[in-house]
Amino acid sequence: VKLTTAFSLTKVAFQTGSMELTADSKERLDVAAETMKNYDGYTYKIQGHTDSSGNEASNVTLSKNRAESVKAYLVSKGIATASLTAEGFGSSQPIASNETQEGKKANRRVVFEIVK
Repeated sequence: VKLTTAFSLTKVAFQTGSMELTADSKERLDVAAETMKNYDGYTYKIQGHTDSSGNEASNVTLSKNRAESVKAYLVSKGIATASLTAEGFGSSQPIASNETQEGKKANRRVVFEIVK
């Protein structure tokens, strides 16, 4: 039996149109990495999401690159590469309306799916 849970890191932010993590995001990921080190044997699916701005093909690429950026950062902090996968979903899985700035901000997120 696999135990799966997910949590969203909406505070992991990137420069607009970029896969570069902000300084605040790196601090949040530092905390996440320290926590992850306590859970040996777990795997993590890093899922990148965007708002609906721009075209979907570009959004899928951007979200994948952002997930890969988070993965690379976590690896640099000592998390095993084999325990991490990165996926990009573009704007296909919104959690809020893309009609408002607040909704768009909520949709630009990184989700961790944790599997034991």
